[in-house]
Amino acid sequence: MERIQMDRVIIYVGAVCNLRCKLCSEYIPYTSENPPYYCPEQIKKALYEYFRIVSHVKMIVLTGGEPFINENTAIITEYLSEYMDQYDKLEIMTNGTLLPNESLLRACAKNEKTIIFINHYGELSPKVNAIHEACEKAGVRNTIRKYYGEDAHFGGWFDLGILSGERLTDENELKDRFKHCLTGNNPRLGLSFGLYGGKLFACSVSGIVERLGLMDDKMAYIDLCDDTLSHEQKRDRITALRKSEYLPACAVCHGNDSRVEKQRFVPAEQLS
Repeated sequence: MERIQMDRVIIYVGAVCNLRCKLCSEYIPYTSENPPYYCPEQIKKALYEYFRIVSHVKMIVLTGGEPFINENTAIITEYLSEYMDQYDKLEIMTNGTLLPNESLLRACAKNEKTIIFINHYGELSPKVNAIHEACEKAGVRNTIRKYYGEDAHFGGWFDLGILSGERLTDENELKDRFKHCLTGNNPRLGLSFGLYGGKLFACSVSGIVERLGLMDDKMAYIDLCDDTLSHEQKRDRITALRKSEYLPACAVCHGNDSRVEKQRFVPAEQLS
């Protein structure tokens, strides 16, 4: 079976966070009272299937919720070390509120392709320096991104507008939105696949839209843990999604239009 190459995949270890950010890119505060917890064995099975289909992926991002809350983060990081030859970089995101546990630091130290991104939200992120020091001591690559003040990283956050209530229906407008979206279809970073448990979505935002109950479209993802599907069938489904002119989630996601300057907001503003 001829395998495919991919630009990036975002792996979600769970939807639990200790912050309640108004413009959370994962819409965690707006999830149900029982946010999903993805069984590590399910994620590992999905990744086993993924790497049978995908020969190489440039970038893997491990995120949540807050990954340092979740024991899955260390388990999945350790498991990904078995596939180091099949990706270029593994990024782990944290909000600077919690120290990484020793098992995660050991797993990261084993893999030279791993880097921890410490997002610094000012007073909301009291552990930034301690995380940096723990990583340095363990030999784990890390970098701090400043998300406060006038010189906040990337100018601040923007709003995907998923909860605005607006819904795009015109097919040409949907194609146009997807074609020029920097979030899910970035010309430099490529199409952003998202793995939620065993479901692999084309554009990670699609998984968020499903979690919020705004979309229930089985054609928006591949269930990598579905043993009734052959590897060839799963590969063909991924290939078909990569050729999509737009995705179901584009109807409710305003995207990040590369042609216009998006309004930027103060990062990590907390909901009351």
